Amino acid sequence: MSLVWQNTDAIKIFFSYAHEDQELRDELEKHLKVLKRQGHALTWHDRNISAGKEWAREIDTHLNTADIILLLVSSDFMESDYCYESEMKHALQRHERGEADVLPIILRPVYWEDAPFSKFQVLPKNGTPVTHWLDRDEAFENITKGILEVIRARSLNKATVQKNKKLSQDRGEQLLARRSGIYSLSVSGKQEEGQFSFFAGQMKGEEVRLVIRKHWFFLVRPALPMLLTLFALCIMLLLAVLSPPLRTLTYLLMGSAVFVAFLGTTICFITSSLLHWWFNTYIITNKRLIYISGFLQSILQESLVTQIQQVGINIETPWSLLLGFGTVTIYLNQATFVIKDSPVPIRVKEAIIGICEEVKERQASEVKKIITDQFD
Repeated sequence: MSLVWQNTDAIKIFFSYAHEDQELRDELEKHLKVLKRQGHALTWHDRNISAGKEWAREIDTHLNTADIILLLVSSDFMESDYCYESEMKHALQRHERGEADVLPIILRPVYWEDAPFSKFQVLPKNGTPVTHWLDRDEAFENITKGILEVIRARSLNKATVQKNKKLSQDRGEQLLARRSGIYSLSVSGKQEEGQFSFFAGQMKGEEVRLVIRKHWFFLVRPALPMLLTLFALCIMLLLAVLSPPLRTLTYLLMGSAVFVAFLGTTICFITSSLLHWWFNTYIITNKRLIYISGFLQSILQESLVTQIQQVGINIETPWSLLLGFGTVTIYLNQATFVIKDSPVPIRVKEAIIGICEEVKERQASEVKKIITDQFD
C-alpha cells in the first residue's frame, strides 16, 4: 500500500472500472481533484501501481482499505469477469459489513436494473448515463456533489467514533488506575478560565493530563505494624466476647495497651508514610513534566515537554511484573526525568508519547500558519 494512502485521515476512494472506460474515469478524477486539494479525499486506481509491484495484491490491498468504492458501470464493466465477479462482489461484502460505501456510477447505457448493486442510489441523478448528458461536465459535477455528501457523512461518523474511542480510553485508564492504586493515575480535564488551579504554579492554559503517585504496594510494608496491632485488638475483643472469664482487670489493661499501640501505629503510618506517599506526586501537563513534594506542593523538578526525546519503561522485580508497576524514564535533551514505581507504566508511557505528538502537531500548525501569513 502506498504510504500516502496509508498515513492519512482523508477519505480513500477506489475506482473499479473497465480499461475501456479509462477516458471517462480520467475525466471524473479531474472533477474530484478539488476534493483532493482540500484534503477531503484520496483516489486510487490500478494505473497507480508502480513498476515491480504485484498488481493483484496491490488492487486487493487498496480495495480492502478504501472508504468509498466507485463502480464505474458500463457494458465493458458488466462484461469483465474481474470487475463484476471479483471487485464488485468484494465491494458489496465490505458495504454489508459497514466497512465501506459503494457508489455505482453509470458511465454508458447498459441494463443494470437487476445487478446486485441496483439496490443502491446510483449517480448521476436519475441514473442517466454520463454519455447521455448534453454537457458531460455537468454530469461529472453532479457525481462529485453526490460523492461529497458521502464523504461528509463518513467524516462525521469517523469523528464520532474517534470521540467515543477517546472517552472509552479515558474511562479505561481511570479504571486501570483505580485497580492499581488509590487514584494513583488520574486523567484531569482542562483548566477553565477563573477556575482554581490544580497545583501551585500552574500556568495559564496548562492542562493537567496525568497525576501519578507510587503504586499502593509501597504502602503495605509501612502499614504492617498498624495492621498487626489491629488484628491483635480484634482477636482480644473476640475472645472477650466468646469467653466471659477472660474479662478481668489484667485482660482489660492488656486490651487497652493493644488499643493504644494501634492508635500509635496508625498515627505513625499516616504521618510518616501515607502523607509522604500522597504529597510526592508526578504531574504531567500539556507543557511540563513536574515532580512535586511536600504539603506545600513545592516543585522539586520540572522539564518542558518539548525537550522529550524518548520514553522508556523498566520492570525491575517479580513483584513489579505481578502487580503492574515499574519505572518510567523520560530522556530529555540533556537530562532524564524518572517516574519511579509508577502504576501502569505502559499507560503512562503511551500518554506521554501522545502529549508529545500533540505538541509537535501544534508546533507544525503554528509554523504553517506563520508561513501562510507571510505569503499572504
